[in-house]
Amino acid sequence: MFKSGFNLNVLNDFCYNQCINQPYTKMKPIIVKFMLLTICAFMLGCQKVNNSISDQIVGKWAWVKSVSPWTGQASDPQSAGYSLALEFTSDGIMKEFRNDTLSSSLNYSLEINSSESNKYVLNYGSGLRSQLYISTDSLTINAAYVDGPVSIYSRLK
Repeated sequence: MFKSGFNLNVLNDFCYNQCINQPYTKMKPIIVKFMLLTICAFMLGCQKVNNSISDQIVGKWAWVKSVSPWTGQASDPQSAGYSLALEFTSDGIMKEFRNDTLSSSLNYSLEINSSESNKYVLNYGSGLRSQLYISTDSLTINAAYVDGPVSIYSRLK
């Protein structure tokens, strides 16, 4: 007991029942509803990635345009006077077609870019490397670090 005659146990019981227990029991249904809503939103909002990058790149890609980051010069099939297409196979072969004629066939492999998880590194030929970004129907190959162009391709159906 305090000197004033106030019983400390009464204060503890009051605080527990009024300050801790009661607000918690009133908040419990709200917290449970919030947690369920959060879980449902997470499950509905997230899409499972079914294909690895190796599966996504397989197929034929048509050249759309290239831009030199050093000069700013852009080219496309119309301005260049020829078409280009790349074909990636599941067994690690990259074929390049110029005007629908096979012009080269090289081995390739892919690595995850350690600095950016949505970008990859395309290794091809004898030690050539380029940054690669892929979305559903668009492929960007960035060879700017070796004075090459940034080229954009669209998936051929």
